[in-house]
Amino acid sequence: MEIEKIRFQRRLSDELYWEDIGQIDYKPHDQLLYEVIDKFVQNDFTYQYSLVPYTSNVMGNRVTSDEITVAFEGVFLSDKNNNYKLFYDIETDDIEHNIASAILQPLNSKYPIVSYGEANYKSGGITATFLSIETVNRYDGKITIKAEKLGRQRLMEYLTNRKPKVLRHQNGETMLINIVGTPKEIPDNNINGKMGVSFNYVEVGGTDSETLKANDMLIGFEEEF
Repeated sequence: MEIEKIRFQRRLSDELYWEDIGQIDYKPHDQLLYEVIDKFVQNDFTYQYSLVPYTSNVMGNRVTSDEITVAFEGVFLSDKNNNYKLFYDIETDDIEHNIASAILQPLNSKYPIVSYGEANYKSGGITATFLSIETVNRYDGKITIKAEKLGRQRLMEYLTNRKPKVLRHQNGETMLINIVGTPKEIPDNNINGKMGVSFNYVEVGGTDSETLKANDMLIGFEEEF
């Protein structure tokens, strides 16, 4: 049987179920290196990775990695093709756990009746200083105004494109979100060209592989959805 695809998967070290993180067509005559970047992990959690060869209808033997504990700093906003990092002066609003509820006050009862709906999601906001790679890599500490402007413009276009994203926070939070409200650029009146960004978000789904596939977050599964 001829291998057609290489599928990459991972699982938490204390779980049995493997989640898909991407797959690539197998082209042994054209390509030697196969890699997928996993942008949807939780900070300080321990994972194990594997790759599995596939034919059209048969799964091959799984090859597994050693356990890997994730470590990163900052806040990331990611999808299949983008990975934005916010690192400086991060301020996180309270994370609200929103549940649907209603209070009924019967005329013949001293106490109200509380009923609940199915909605149960998180929401919050993040503010951080945005710095371009060009400015970060400068040795003199000066702001590269052009690079800041262009980089910030790309980030704001990303924040306002109305598409779902995965929020990955250094505090261990990872969730599928949509940006809501009015994202802002916040000027630093003391340093020309330096600005912050601020946005609010609402959780719209889990980060399991089926949800990520359905929202076009994973490489190689486009034909399945």
